[in-house]
Amino acid sequence: SAGRDRLLRLWDLQTRKQIRTFQGHTEAVRCAAFSSDGKRAVSGGDDRSLRVWDMASGDEKTALVGHTESVTSVVWSRDGQKILSGSRDATVRWWNVAQQKEITRLEGHAGPVLSIALASDGKTVLSGGNDKTIRLWRLPGTKELHCFNGHANAVIHVQFLGGGRELDRKSVV
Repeated sequence: SAGRDRLLRLWDLQTRKQIRTFQGHTEAVRCAAFSSDGKRAVSGGDDRSLRVWDMASGDEKTALVGHTESVTSVVWSRDGQKILSGSRDATVRWWNVAQQKEITRLEGHAGPVLSIALASDGKTVLSGGNDKTIRLWRLPGTKELHCFNGHANAVIHVQFLGGGRELDRKSVV
């Protein structure tokens, strides 16, 4: 769980007890995601950073800095080598964890990015924002493939149907 108390917490569902606390953010933690192997987690928050955590030790492995506003959404690549992040700075960023650097910046939203999704192909990205749009991208490029309009208010969640396994249908919610 991620909280305004600047902490990321890991809970045991069977015992209903907290297993570990992850400390490092200097402001509220807004989002978190586990790597596919469950060995690491990433969190993002109001301090504009992403922090990568070792789940076994609880240690912070790295901090990824570059966003100029709160980080609102994070997703790991399937291979655990990269992280996708969305932010109130209206960008989506693609990070190389080992190199601790930004690889790609996706710009097009006219306001905060509130939700992101990465398809199972590891290349196709959706972003939803306060500007009432859903945007479709293809990594490693930075060109927007399509802008979906239709929402009357902010788009607060995006997701590929079936994880995006059938991208030719382009089914999203």
